[in-house]
This record gives sequence, C-alpha cells and structure tokens, in this order.
Amino acid sequence: MPPGTNRWNRGQKQRQNRILRRLFIIYQVSRHLGVEYDKASDEVFEKLKPKLEDALHNAGRLAFENAELGQPRRNPSTYAHELIKVLLRFDPSKQQ
Repeated sequence: MPPGTNRWNRGQKQRQNRILRRLFIIYQVSRHLGVEYDKASDEVFEKLKPKLEDALHNAGRLAFENAELGQPRRNPSTYAHELIKVLLRFDPSKQQ
C-alpha cells in the first residue's frame, strides 16, 4: 500500500459515518414532524418550537459532558444553544 493510504481510509470512513449520522437525524426530525424535513421550510421552527426547552437543556448537558471529557478546543457549533438563549431574550412575544 502507498504511504498515507491507511490515513485516507480512516478519513473516508469518518466522512461516511458523519453523512450517515446526518441522514439519521434528518429521518428522525421528519418522523417527528410527520413530513419530510426541509431546512429551508418556514414551518420547521414553528413545528419544533414546543421542543425548544428540551433541546436547549440537552445541548447544555452535552456541552458539559464534552467539557468533562477534556475536549481540546471548543467547537462553536456545539455551543449554538448559548447563542439561542441570548437571542430568546429579544423575543417580541416575551416583551412587556
């Protein structure tokens, strides 16, 4: 085998696993919504809004677990829940 082949195979396997995880998540969201998931749809947020508190709680727990595992650096996408919490403060429906 040429040098670097094992590293390429490992990277290829990781990409395939990432794609499969995304497809599984899309399948689960579609099943929950009762329609095929389309991230560009205007209806997605309204349909998932009742689950927002659970999602924020789970995201915070996952971030805490990752920190305990000693993740070497902070991935911004895993802390999107913090941004959402800040943005919710400006929700017009919660203003007095």
